[in-house]
Formats: sequence, C-alpha cells, structure tokens
Amino acid sequence: METETAFNNQRKVVPVLVGSARIPEPSDLAESLQPLLRKHARELSDSRWEYDIKKLASAMSGDGTSFQ
Repeated sequence: METETAFNNQRKVVPVLVGSARIPEPSDLAESLQPLLRKHARELSDSRWEYDIKKLASAMSGDGTSFQ
C-alpha cells in the first residue's frame, strides 16, 4: 500500500535490495507495482554496508535523476 501511495502522490520510490534479494519478475508484481521495474534498484550488502549507505544517501540528496 505504501508503494502504491507513493506512486500515486508522485514521490520518489527507491527499490533497495538487501542480502540475496533480486528484482522480482514482472509476473510476480501487481499491475500497480509495475513501475518498480523501471527504477534502478540500489543494492546494500553487509560487506560494504557503510559505502552502500553513503552512495544511497548521496543519490537521494541530489536531484533524483539517478532514480529514474
């Protein structure tokens, strides 16, 4: 519901993959969540957690074009 609400209110949505998570297949998502597949997911791993978080924060504080 939160993701659908964000899309409906034209908010930034950043898919984040943690651990061994993968981008779902289109058939695994409801139609209302299909826009997630057009977004660049950010991967966060234990081995480079600090670096990944800094990169994510840096991208979020910019103009948002890296999330298109």
